[in-house]
Amino acid sequence: MQQYETAGSALIERLKTHVIDSMKPNEECSPTGRGLGNIDIETVAGLALNLDAQDHYLTYSILHALIRDGRVEQMRWPVAPKRPKYRLTGA
Repeated sequence: MQQYETAGSALIERLKTHVIDSMKPNEECSPTGRGLGNIDIETVAGLALNLDAQDHYLTYSILHALIRDGRVEQMRWPVAPKRPKYRLTGA
């Protein structure tokens, strides 16, 4: 069972690195940028699964793991508080 946990953990780390690498070239995702929404980051990273009821959860979960790691921050704008944007922290 441990081999699956190790392989799964490695895959998650690769996905986190992929999302960070996909965000880096985008000026809006810089530590001083306005940020991008989950769906925009999903598109840039090529992680859309095209599932009717479950789309966007993979990228959302990866972004929140990166927030926990201190590598991404979530920003909520007064004009659209339910649609957060994400940017790199510079860490």
